[in-house]
Amino acid sequence: MKAADRRLNENSDRERRAGIRHETPEYQRLNRRANEAAAEVSFWHGGTKRGR
Repeated sequence: MKAADRRLNENSDRERRAGIRHETPEYQRLNRRANEAAAEVSFWHGGTKRGR
């Protein structure tokens, strides 16, 4: 999850420096992967997965 978040943030920084202000396909792909990774991690460990 942390690696996916890091890649998303690095891409966002790169795009911001390049003057891109909209969500690119690459941003959307990385964001989707970060969300998928967060869903696999417990809420108590920083993810979004809820216990039963």
